[in-house]
Amino acid sequence: MDGDSCRGRVKYSHLARHSHLRAPVYDGLWITCVLAPALPTRPALPVAMPSSRAPSDDERLSSAETGLAGEGYGAQLRPEYGHYETACFDAAELKRNLGIDPGQHCWVEIASDKHQHLYDLTVKHVGKHCRISGVNGAGSFTPTIKAWDEDLDDDSARRLALPFLSNLYPGGSAGALPAPGKQAKVVTLSAGLGLSEVDFFSKSGEACVIKCLNARRGPVVGTNYKARMWETMVLFLEGRENRETLAHFIESILNNDNEPRPNQYKIFRYCIDIGHWKCAATKTSRTIDSVVLPASTKDKIIQDLDAFSNKEACDFYTSHGIPYKRSYLFYGVPGAGKTSLLTALAGKYHRNLCLLQPTDPRFTDHTLSEAVREAPPNSIMVLEDVDALFGRDREASNGKTPLTFSGLLNALDGIGNPDGQVFVLTTNHRDRLDPALIRNGRVDMHVEFSHATPEQMEMIFRQFYPAEAPEVVVQFRKATLAVLGDKKVNMAALQHFFIRMMRKSASEAIACVSSIVDDLNEKQVEAQGRSDNLYL
Repeated sequence: MDGDSCRGRVKYSHLARHSHLRAPVYDGLWITCVLAPALPTRPALPVAMPSSRAPSDDERLSSAETGLAGEGYGAQLRPEYGHYETACFDAAELKRNLGIDPGQHCWVEIASDKHQHLYDLTVKHVGKHCRISGVNGAGSFTPTIKAWDEDLDDDSARRLALPFLSNLYPGGSAGALPAPGKQAKVVTLSAGLGLSEVDFFSKSGEACVIKCLNARRGPVVGTNYKARMWETMVLFLEGRENRETLAHFIESILNNDNEPRPNQYKIFRYCIDIGHWKCAATKTSRTIDSVVLPASTKDKIIQDLDAFSNKEACDFYTSHGIPYKRSYLFYGVPGAGKTSLLTALAGKYHRNLCLLQPTDPRFTDHTLSEAVREAPPNSIMVLEDVDALFGRDREASNGKTPLTFSGLLNALDGIGNPDGQVFVLTTNHRDRLDPALIRNGRVDMHVEFSHATPEQMEMIFRQFYPAEAPEVVVQFRKATLAVLGDKKVNMAALQHFFIRMMRKSASEAIACVSSIVDDLNEKQVEAQGRSDNLYL
């Protein structure tokens, strides 16, 4: 090479004669130039068209796809030339082996690398609802092994999987039951590789068939989440004009996943690794009456949500240019019932719970905004321990997070957010929050959770001993207040007491109320010991 070549100005003619060249760009640094040979010129493929008329759009599409994919070109060039994709399938093979003419269909591709959550839902839906007969009926499946039936909520399923309740396992004969001490397993089948067909009705009620082609290609590669292969699901529907029906089919899959079943609600957590919300659990709804809170507290928030959750309220917000959302601040002592009320509200209003803790150092302003916008519909968005994000000086509590205070405010303000969202911010220390975060318009209602009141003491006693006379209830309340003196107790401590009294009568429980104070003292000593150890 000459001097110019060594400084990065290598002549093209010189490079063309060598497939690998190394030139020192800077002293001590070499760059390797790897050049692929020029692609051979591909002759135009003849297309037979009547000379008396111009080709239609469908004929042009079919001809183009045949030219691109029919002879080993286009959709994927020869391996030695690298990859250059213009279609998500091989049109010639599709028509020859599966009888699908792309020129007569519309289609949508759901790629696992771009829409992982939707891809997983689709293969699950297709495996469950595909035809069981016919040429393209059910044939290829992928098993998923779970410890319980997916139609059960997680709590009921885990109870049925306990060894001493194995005889209650649904749908199994005595011979199918697991051995004592082993949990029963349930296998669900998702769509495997190849073609499956699903019957579907369009919005107009017209019956149609969705042809679902599941494919996989390439080696296993490592990602931030796990080792994966490139996978794609292509949905075909006959008729170039039927793309809205394909969109409706995908909407039905998404809405079926997000919609809670009767007497159940779903808990979603935002997974920053894969950038979407993931269903973490399905829970049995609890009633509002089962939440032991002062009646005034429950009535206050229920009346507000009832007034918000209707068409008249939506029209009012819209006509006045106000974002149609509602925000609450749950604040107060730990163990006072904040989480219990949230779960009861999710069940009463048939909403999902979306739990968001943006303390991960990968959470940016944009990530938080996207998480709020992409939350499953009909959800209660919960930002837990919001005081752990920023102090009153608006400085991040976690110095490693790129999330800013203004980014948090923008995410809550509803600009571009879906209508009807309900936000709940929780904190044990309202005094640590910046006033701008909890001002009117950003937080609509503050709900305090305090230590157990005499009313709550009677309510929780009636829940565990519903058959006892009113005077026994009063006796428990007086005895508890007497042993507490000036001490305060939260509802979690009272519930813990009644769990310990599980096999005792009401009179025995009343005789043991002093153990409530003993437990409080013990916890206080343990906390003090941990505090002292910080200085050792």
